[in-house]
Amino acid sequence: MSADIASYIKKCPACQVHQRDNNKIELGATQIPNYPFEITAADLFYFNGEDYIVLTDSYSGYIKFQILSEATAENVIQFLKSVFSSNGIPRILETDNGPQFSCQDFKTFSTDWKFKHQTSSPYHPRGNGLAERAVQTAKNILKKCMYDNTDHHMGLLNFMNLPRGKLGSPAKRLYGRDIRSPLPTVISSLVPKTKTADIPQLLKEERQKQANYANKGSKADKELNQGQKIVTRINKKKEWKPAVIINKVHQRSYIISDEEGKLFRRSSCNIKPTEAEIRNPPTNIADFQTPESSFQLSPPRNAKSTPHPSTTNSQPKPSDPDLQNPASTRLQSSSAYTTRYGRTVKPPQRLTYSH
Repeated sequence: MSADIASYIKKCPACQVHQRDNNKIELGATQIPNYPFEITAADLFYFNGEDYIVLTDSYSGYIKFQILSEATAENVIQFLKSVFSSNGIPRILETDNGPQFSCQDFKTFSTDWKFKHQTSSPYHPRGNGLAERAVQTAKNILKKCMYDNTDHHMGLLNFMNLPRGKLGSPAKRLYGRDIRSPLPTVISSLVPKTKTADIPQLLKEERQKQANYANKGSKADKELNQGQKIVTRINKKKEWKPAVIINKVHQRSYIISDEEGKLFRRSSCNIKPTEAEIRNPPTNIADFQTPESSFQLSPPRNAKSTPHPSTTNSQPKPSDPDLQNPASTRLQSSSAYTTRYGRTVKPPQRLTYSH
């Protein structure tokens, strides 16, 4: 009897649309860096009326943040270039899908400077956890310095010398030594030491402890298959919408198609398998095997990205390693269309997808 009820609920469209949130799932395994500035993360944040950008290094815990005169792609790129020129180009840069990071100018920057740009799923800040933690640290430094009326640069310098158990301070992991500050210090701590072979193992142990704590009460994430019927939250509304899995981007991140033929990128945290009928399922899943970078919308006004001439008539490139633009895009023409509820939708011109 109970099994029959559970099976009925899984096939009931109303039950699938109005249901509870997903259970908390276990943290995914993170890659442990082997050297400084191998894996980095960046994010923008807002504090006290100003826009900031922050960059952090996974290996050392190094962070650097700076006020932006304007939150544009050009200013973001210039900041990253200044950090990379003094610390080296990372192998991987993790960000969210903000317009400054998803525009054509940033894609050109990552190609020219030869680093892999890896983005998290929309509506899933935990997917960019390294950068989110750096934002929290930066805001704490700014708040304390504002309270004491002191220079936040001095606060950042003291943070770099702050030891973290066996791992040591961010400065020691990055430079092999402490960096001089107004605080009293012994000369020997300023002399570089090159013993760093045990840092990756210490990082692995520390992050495993963090994962064990965070995973209390969590469930293991289940793999989703191509063509599988699901319900998902397309936006921040409570209702779950029917969709189909198109393909997997990377760990726990999927491209999905809703009943109207729109493509979205979502984390498995915002996806639930279902047995309810999909009204207009895609007829040929293979038609959707295209990289996300091929679905370009007009850049938002604060991204100020320069259109790249080669993207106007270019065909999707299956070799692209990652999907860079998470925005939803209509597969058909972006002219007026009627939803399954009978409402006529006329997309504004600024969201029109041009071939």
